[in-house]
Amino acid sequence: MLKGYKAMITGATSGMGLATAKEFIAQGADVIGIGRNFERTKDLGEHFIPFKCDIREEDQIIAAAKFAEEKFGKLDTLILNAATGEAATPSNVTSEGYTNGFKMYVLAPALFTKYCEKLLRRSDNPSILHTASQGAYAIDDICVPYESLKAGQVDYVRHAAQWYINLHGQSIYNIPVAPRDPIEEGGNPYIRVNVVCPGLIRTNLLPGEMWDALSSDQLNWQIPSRRVGDAEEVGRLFAYLASDKARFISGSVVLIDGGWGTSHTSMTQFM
Repeated sequence: MLKGYKAMITGATSGMGLATAKEFIAQGADVIGIGRNFERTKDLGEHFIPFKCDIREEDQIIAAAKFAEEKFGKLDTLILNAATGEAATPSNVTSEGYTNGFKMYVLAPALFTKYCEKLLRRSDNPSILHTASQGAYAIDDICVPYESLKAGQVDYVRHAAQWYINLHGQSIYNIPVAPRDPIEEGGNPYIRVNVVCPGLIRTNLLPGEMWDALSSDQLNWQIPSRRVGDAEEVGRLFAYLASDKARFISGSVVLIDGGWGTSHTSMTQFM
């Protein structure tokens, strides 16, 4: 389904990012994996190209975009997935924690989009896919920076999706906007932008014993499917959203949470 595709994936060295990289490669894509520790990617073969990058630093994002241009000449898919497991309550949030989260979840995706745009326009079916979280709409007082910033990321996706299909230079308020940079001759004027909101997905962000507790009947009553999800399921969803079969999907918030969102009032209102 993705034969010949060129993809860049941030946070590609573990969890959902690694699972997505494996799925893309299995379907015939070449992947530039953005990360800092590539121990888990050694067996992915020649179709996985590692690029060490701290996505909180703009100069390193620029370098990653230049690397993609040198290696591929274009990008069919940009997947913005990097995450950290920091948690904090309203009483103990820190400036450092919030700033770090903002750089990772909001600013880095915006900058990757900016610097990779011309590469995406060289694709016949370009897409930008974000990883946010079901937690962006659930109320949980122990993950305030993470969940509030993920909500900001979801809102950014809506604006970006509108921008990349609106070629008329007008906002929804009929206010003229700044002129667009010229598109390369033959460049694709449309880029699809979507965001995936996973629920509880087993990754290495939490220790194994914590996942075992979440998988117990005591807690799983909150999830209609009665289990936590697997990273491979998220990888298959990303592969579908990047493919030709999803050409009519843009500006969408896609839940993959085993139905958990239907049991949260805030998510039900959102849906």
